[in-house]
Amino acid sequence: REFFDGPGFHPRTGKALTEMTRDFADKLLRERADRLDREAKERAGREQREEKERADRQQCYIIQRGAAQPVIYRDHSPGIDQETGRECRLVTPGLIERLKEYAEGKRPVRIKAPQPEFFDPRTSEPIVWYVDRGGTIEIFDLMGYHPETSEELLPVTPEIVDRWTAQQAQKRRKPPARVDPVLHPWFDVKTGRPNIWHTPEETGALEFFDGPGFHPKTGKALIEITQDFAEKIEREKQKQADDLVIWNASSLHYKALVGTPKESAYGSCRYERPADRAVGAECAGTIIFGEASSSSAGGPVNV
Repeated sequence: REFFDGPGFHPRTGKALTEMTRDFADKLLRERADRLDREAKERAGREQREEKERADRQQCYIIQRGAAQPVIYRDHSPGIDQETGRECRLVTPGLIERLKEYAEGKRPVRIKAPQPEFFDPRTSEPIVWYVDRGGTIEIFDLMGYHPETSEELLPVTPEIVDRWTAQQAQKRRKPPARVDPVLHPWFDVKTGRPNIWHTPEETGALEFFDGPGFHPKTGKALIEITQDFAEKIEREKQKQADDLVIWNASSLHYKALVGTPKESAYGSCRYERPADRAVGAECAGTIIFGEASSSSAGGPVNV
């Protein structure tokens, strides 16, 4: 249809122009609305078909540590890979460049920025990876594995970002201080939450701190204590107490194993527990798993 601004005849066909009526205008509006509705439905159907085709073409990836092929791609939806038994994660446009960097040898580095960007502002995809080490969140700039523990790094979630932010706020308030594990309570008596953190020092011995953070010399993340770990330490302490006792024979000290009677030329010496050896137990002339001494035998001292 063609429209003109006044009465007359068509310049090419010579037909008389028809005056617009209200009924004809309503008919044109209905036709236009029907056309727009039809186009919208066609567009929605086309988008659904394209989405299905994209889903059918989905790729996922598997990160490998120390392998000739650091990144494996699979042409199926994300999930557990049947061949490797590993998690196969969705390949998204924002990850393609980072996967290429990892495949070419780049490895994750700890993020030290106080306010890093966790998600791509264009796609909302996570661009930071993390590991949870006993309640302490460490973040990295690339997928891969933790350089010390070999744990696979996971993409951050909003919940992890909130935990990391709270962790940083607590660390800014005060650095973790060393505490004596004998005197410092290990768990909060009201809530049952861990109240002590630990990490091996440079010599390998355990050090204990009063809050989360990092070791001031090694830089290793402090690990929140767990009930299993606390019970393990208590068992080890009890075993040491049951297995070792210090005896004093004049100027020499002797070490004895628990529960093993020692026969000597002077008779037998029997002992049952460390407390028996520490209080009133005697073994005249008997040498307890030590070297002979020229001095006279003395009594036991402490455990």
